[in-house]
Amino acid sequence: MTRSHEDIKQATFQLTKTGSKVVTIQNELGDLLDQQHARLVEKYSPEELTIVADFLKDLQEGH
Repeated sequence: MTRSHEDIKQATFQLTKTGSKVVTIQNELGDLLDQQHARLVEKYSPEELTIVADFLKDLQEGH
């Protein structure tokens, strides 16, 4: 029997109990960070955020 290229690339993984806990905590942390980011951004006007974004872009480009 010959396996197709797609069959060869496909693999199924099952997490251990500890691995499942890690994924749950990682997802919760991501949600928390998203909420904190949203609260931070809400404090500034769109104009202020544009200034910050432009500054960070210039900083990244080494200006």
